[in-house]
Amino acid sequence: MQVVAKQDGNIPARVTRVRIARGTLVRTTESHQRTIYTLRNEETSPRMLILEHPIRNDWKLAADLAPEEQSATAYRFRIEVPSKQTKTFTVDETRPTITQYALTNLTLDQIEAFTTERELTPEIESALRQIIAQKDAISKLNADLRSKQADVDHIFQDQERLRENMKALKGTPEEKALAQRYTGELNDQEMRLATLRTEISNLETAQKQAQQDLDPMIEKLTFDANL
Repeated sequence: MQVVAKQDGNIPARVTRVRIARGTLVRTTESHQRTIYTLRNEETSPRMLILEHPIRNDWKLAADLAPEEQSATAYRFRIEVPSKQTKTFTVDETRPTITQYALTNLTLDQIEAFTTERELTPEIESALRQIIAQKDAISKLNADLRSKQADVDHIFQDQERLRENMKALKGTPEEKALAQRYTGELNDQEMRLATLRTEISNLETAQKQAQQDLDPMIEKLTFDANL
């Protein structure tokens, strides 16, 4: 009696569960591996073989496999092989892999991929697209805020320059003419600053409201499907 051959093969992994809760999408992907043992009995009578298959971390035997016994390092299967015959014995194993995605970090490409693989219902896909659209709207508001603040900073810097120039004009023949021009520029800048402050305040209010709208969209979204 002998083990004639051992053949290992990977079966394509597949997603077995998708769950959404508390702002996180969790995908469980199950990897599969199949090991086929070929046994040959050259004896003139049936023989019982104890086949050892190594135990590997995180891998589990298929539900229909029941080893005769188990050590710290191997499963042991009792297999009867008739005289002068060859018999195959298949060991299927699975290993789950869990991947998590924060809903606020999901991209349209990822949603497209999940949808193509039929991992999401149309309703959940629509909800996720709404979250991304809301997140994009907040990003635009933040970009507008940064731009407006940059304008304010630039005006402050220019005002400092104008004031320094006015100080340098003290007692010079050009003081009156240039002082009037600089004062006019400062007045124009103050008007622009007032407008910017209003725009920034409005943007901050809109950004706060948009974030308040996004948070419950994320927190309330739930989904759980075995695929």
